[in-house]
Amino acid sequence: MPRHRILRAARAFLDPTVNLGPISPQRAKSFLMDEVVPSEGMAAQGTPRYTLRVPGQATSYFYGYQRLMQTRGQRTRAAQQIRPEAFNDFVLSPGLVPPQLLQKAVIKEWVPGRQKQ
Repeated sequence: MPRHRILRAARAFLDPTVNLGPISPQRAKSFLMDEVVPSEGMAAQGTPRYTLRVPGQATSYFYGYQRLMQTRGQRTRAAQQIRPEAFNDFVLSPGLVPPQLLQKAVIKEWVPGRQKQ
């Protein structure tokens, strides 16, 4: 798994764990340094951002990321032959959309439109 995905996953569980109290921000920073990131600076920068200043952000981001990857994986074989940029353009074009609605749009609009081409 690429390092950036490991960092996202770590932030997704560190965020609520620190905010709910089972571990301290310092322990979260130590975990990041020991297990995930190569520098103290990167761990120091990420810890307050994802645990104290914007609680819930990392968890909600990771949830959305997982749902997007699930939606992307559900494309039909015909649609998978299309450039990834076309999928990205479709996903980004409506702006912020809940993952469940985005998944429906991909299945009902994007995939059928690509199969006709």
